[in-house]
Amino acid sequence: MESNTKDKIKKETNSKNTEKPETIQENINSISNADTQEVKPEATPIKNLIDSSTNNINILPNKNEITSQNTQSQINNNENNPQSEPNSEQNTNNQTKYKYVCIYIFGIIIFIVSIIFADLFFIDKKEKYIVLDDEDGEVFIEDNTNNLDEIKSKAIISIDFGSSYSGFAIAFAENSIESKVENIQPSTIVIQKDNLKGYRYGNDAENFMNEPRSEEYIYFDRIKTKLDPKFKNDVQSKIYIDSKYPPNYKINLRIIITEYLKMFSDDALKYYNQKGNTNYSKNDIKWIVTVPAIWNEYGKQFMRNCAKRAGMNKVLIALEPEAASLTMFKDDNVDQKYKEKGKVFMLIDAGGYTLDITINEIVDVFGNLKQLSPPSGGAYGSMNINDYLIKIVEETFTKEKIENLIKNRYDLWKITLDSIEKKKKELRGDESDANNYKIDIRLENVCEPGYFGWIFGKKCNKKISYGIVEYDNKYLYIPKDMMKKILLLNINKIIAHIKKLIIDFPNIDLLVLTGGFSKCNILKEEIKKNFNYPYKELIDPEVSIMRGAAIYGIEPNQIVSRKSPYTIGTNKYTTRLKGSECRNRYKGKCEYFDLFIRKGEDIKNNEAIFHYYTPIDEDQNSVWFPLYFSLFKDPLYIDENIFKVSEFSMPISEMSIPREKRVFELKMEFGSCITVRAKYLVTNESVKIFANYYNRND
Repeated sequence: MESNTKDKIKKETNSKNTEKPETIQENINSISNADTQEVKPEATPIKNLIDSSTNNINILPNKNEITSQNTQSQINNNENNPQSEPNSEQNTNNQTKYKYVCIYIFGIIIFIVSIIFADLFFIDKKEKYIVLDDEDGEVFIEDNTNNLDEIKSKAIISIDFGSSYSGFAIAFAENSIESKVENIQPSTIVIQKDNLKGYRYGNDAENFMNEPRSEEYIYFDRIKTKLDPKFKNDVQSKIYIDSKYPPNYKINLRIIITEYLKMFSDDALKYYNQKGNTNYSKNDIKWIVTVPAIWNEYGKQFMRNCAKRAGMNKVLIALEPEAASLTMFKDDNVDQKYKEKGKVFMLIDAGGYTLDITINEIVDVFGNLKQLSPPSGGAYGSMNINDYLIKIVEETFTKEKIENLIKNRYDLWKITLDSIEKKKKELRGDESDANNYKIDIRLENVCEPGYFGWIFGKKCNKKISYGIVEYDNKYLYIPKDMMKKILLLNINKIIAHIKKLIIDFPNIDLLVLTGGFSKCNILKEEIKKNFNYPYKELIDPEVSIMRGAAIYGIEPNQIVSRKSPYTIGTNKYTTRLKGSECRNRYKGKCEYFDLFIRKGEDIKNNEAIFHYYTPIDEDQNSVWFPLYFSLFKDPLYIDENIFKVSEFSMPISEMSIPREKRVFELKMEFGSCITVRAKYLVTNESVKIFANYYNRND
């Protein structure tokens, strides 16, 4: 088999233009876009509308349509009164003009009413959003490092960017692997409308909502929940997020996250310098930013690119359940017998936005871990429960009242949100529970007009889609059974996912719970009821990820190996494949999938795999390397079973030697992300990318 690489060949003269093969993902996206595109018809001018109506309707009968009786009557009148004919014709003309004028006016009224009616009921309100973006574009920021060992730094700061709250931990790389957790902040931000720069974030942003506000500032909350776990390579850089206040703005999500990380990292660095009596800049720090493990490579690169835009040039991506797993080995709440070599544990990270699960084996007494299964999970975080409860509040008191409360007294609405966050964790399934769970509400005149039961201490009540609730001016009383039903809507998805994993891994020694939602009593009770395994909840589960991420920054090799979630490779050409299944041929050679790593195989941390290639044409002056992923273990051809996630080209600078001696080395290095390097062995020139998962426009 020949090891010839060809595609997108560049020639100095007589170049042949060829189109790069489209991926299945691109075809699907183009079809999807075509199907969903809306075309708004042009409005018909009023004059044309009226003229069209009158020309097509016979308002008055013509002479041929007059009955014989009317004709004879008119003749008799004319004989008896010769002067009556002109007056009769004049009256007829006046009547005709009058009716035409009435039709004209009536048409105008109908047209105006139809516009008002359409605006109120049929026009999509999303058309009225004001979309804000910058002129920076989505230019990919190239990586300037090879692997973790190349990132030299004076200190380490980890950032856990959460759906509800974010925090950072610090660690001194020289002599400590301990981290200190500080500065837990809500994931909220205020953006200045004129320059799209961050104005306030976290608690300051929420306090800003309690002050007199101007529409020159735009407030966003729960910004991480707008990120899709299954990023698409054609849309992830152009996601627009709806503002919370004022409610009619959309801003590029990349701007929002970049500005949040910029302000957050500025404060983290300031804290570090104050604590350590140092004067470090951002370039002196190794930054660790956490992402859910279920995010695909597009999402990881999206977050990494935002961090670089925020000034964190030496940045590494850590997977949240991996970071929490490193914390587990140092957690005193977990018995030592579960930390011995050969023990297997399932780490369940139940956060606000996603559920992330990883299964690890302890390989030595130092706590090094081997991943036994690729990370899995879903959008089963506790924010889903918050959304259910918010809908109950809106259904009980009307959405209009809640929107007015948010607009005029956000501080009172924040009391309700905090109450929801607290109550969803308190519920238990035993008899110790109260009959009702009280959600704090700060509204006036909530009961129906004419209801005076409150004088005698009786609550108002209302039947909603979930059942009957009671309420007054201070509290919404949700029955225990209703509350549990809402919690189980989400928890049952978590239990089902764990059951599916345990089928393949029945010999688990311990279930470990972490994440903010792990404090939910019903979740813990359902895990006890459904699984006959010991389980432990980490100490301070809300901050375990940022602690573990700081440890990962110092000791990244504690993750000894991972399971590949994809089959990964590039392309080659050969004359040996003659079948009709081959989609792409060039000069009699078939393009096929060149395998680097197979789905489900172990990948050692920073493991490198090398393959070698030569040009396919004698006069070829560059080579092109695509990077392909597949969910199938053994794809053979470049077809619908694979998708392209990256590509890059490299010039052939020395062409005086024979074609077969122009050898290129392609190196793939695997960690939490993938690094790809191509080297021309004749001159030792090289090109490297940090797996560019964008559709590049530059």
